[in-house]
Amino acid sequence: MNAPIDWSALAQISGGDPATEREFLARFRGFNARDVNALVEAAARSEAPGLQHAAHRIKGAASTVGAMELAAAAGDVESACRENDVALARSRMPALMAQLQRLDTYLDSLALPPAGP
Repeated sequence: MNAPIDWSALAQISGGDPATEREFLARFRGFNARDVNALVEAAARSEAPGLQHAAHRIKGAASTVGAMELAAAAGDVESACRENDVALARSRMPALMAQLQRLDTYLDSLALPPAGP
């Protein structure tokens, strides 16, 4: 199985410094946890704009650290919201959540701190 992060993308923003990469990933993990909570809350309220905003944030942050499969899954949710189709967005959320779980498992294997509240 391939790593859910493209380390070459991460190296571009870290200058290839392993300590900086770990710091970026730990910060990403914390911000991502908040964005996922916002995504879930917006889905529960059937709020397309909130869903779109949270999915967009997840997509952008995931792209920055090279988590391209997560970025693509978040983009799928975001595009459904752009069409104001909350049902479609919700149907795409399991794929997004699976990518999030895959990434969290991988980050756990790197002994990164768990995501904050």
